[in-house]
Amino acid sequence: MNLFKKNTVPGDTIKVQFIDNSNGQLIGISEMVPDQLPETFEIATTLNLKGEEWIIEDAIPANASDFIQSKQLILKMGRVQYMNPQDILFTIPTISSELPVTNESAIFTGLALTILEDDWRQNEFLHTAAMPLVTGEIEKIKLIWKNNSNSINETFTAFDKIHVRDNIGEPKLDIEFNALINLLGIKEIGSIILDKNQGFVKNSFAFNTPHCTYYGIVENNKISTLCIKDFTNNSIETIEKISGMFNLVFVDWYNCNIIQRKNIVV
Repeated sequence: MNLFKKNTVPGDTIKVQFIDNSNGQLIGISEMVPDQLPETFEIATTLNLKGEEWIIEDAIPANASDFIQSKQLILKMGRVQYMNPQDILFTIPTISSELPVTNESAIFTGLALTILEDDWRQNEFLHTAAMPLVTGEIEKIKLIWKNNSNSINETFTAFDKIHVRDNIGEPKLDIEFNALINLLGIKEIGSIILDKNQGFVKNSFAFNTPHCTYYGIVENNKISTLCIKDFTNNSIETIEKISGMFNLVFVDWYNCNIIQRKNIVV
């Protein structure tokens, strides 16, 4: 909407008050004909006021049927702020190039684990044969830490560049689901929700152990992807057992750590 540039004729018009929502101050008042206004402000709406772009944060009333009848409309607005791309910071130094398929249903009805897109496969198991690719990716992530990290405070580091891991590909682990469940003594199994609103990850599973939360993708009792949401030093022994049993390595991409397998007899 581009306002304050048309001459309107008093009569069958609507008195529109424009309010700066940041301070409550009146910006201006205009008599406008209904054709100059949208049918509803419940949909995100921007307008141009005297060369400045604003977004409508609140409209009283919100629908044309109401403000046409009352001949009054109050628009509370905020200035549109544009960010310099050079000022954008990332919370993590690396992300996976692959994202999972989602659908509306879950194959397991226990725990509903929410995973953000950026957190997908940040701590994952891979075939030992992938180690040359893993070390190559880790070297690139270490460069991000060295050249593109910014310490915001004692507990938080941000990054002005992010490395997209595009050499690893899908893990395709092909390990027995029941074998993992039995190894960890799991009783309750749930599924993954991606970013809260995107639905369930197709063929996903998730479960808790005393020290961490595991998640992944399984089809026909074969796990193709196996990850950990969060883990501590108390988790390492179990991670080593899983790696040893299924001939895998575990990679903590954020911290550039690799946990090698620990062979066990089962």
